[in-house]
Amino acid sequence: MEWYLKAWRLAFDFSGRARRKEYWMFILFNIIFFIMAFMLDVMLTLLLDLPIQIIFPLYYIAAFFPSLAVLFRRLHDTNRSGWYVLLQFIPLVGPILLFVYLVEEGHYSDNRYGENPKKNENPIVEPAYQKIEPAAIKVEPAVSERLVSREDKEDHSRFMPRS
Repeated sequence: MEWYLKAWRLAFDFSGRARRKEYWMFILFNIIFFIMAFMLDVMLTLLLDLPIQIIFPLYYIAAFFPSLAVLFRRLHDTNRSGWYVLLQFIPLVGPILLFVYLVEEGHYSDNRYGENPKKNENPIVEPAYQKIEPAAIKVEPAVSERLVSREDKEDHSRFMPRS
């Protein structure tokens, strides 16, 4: 829900970058609220005999700018201009190509539209290795050497080739 609310807070901010999670969570909640608004309109129309639906069109108009802004910021994350939105008007190929751009991972480094939104999310933590001094390393005898009995060490004749 925080991603949905973030898109509403940045409704008129067409600059910057939006990561995949922000975009797709906004789309998911937007679809849920569209369905709820439509169902509410149908219930009000049936119960109150209203001639027109009110809630769904109002929500649709209200959600237009946040949807467009988060779409632009998502394209910026893939280092593409917001003008790529116009691809959806090319029959067949355009919407597919736009969908591919929206699902691909954003650039890992800063680009012309801003810094990476994932930059401070999971900082790489270097493991704290112990410094081992060479003199502190004990060399243990190999396991095979420990299993050999003292008699076997003294009796080498059985390993000698017979003439």
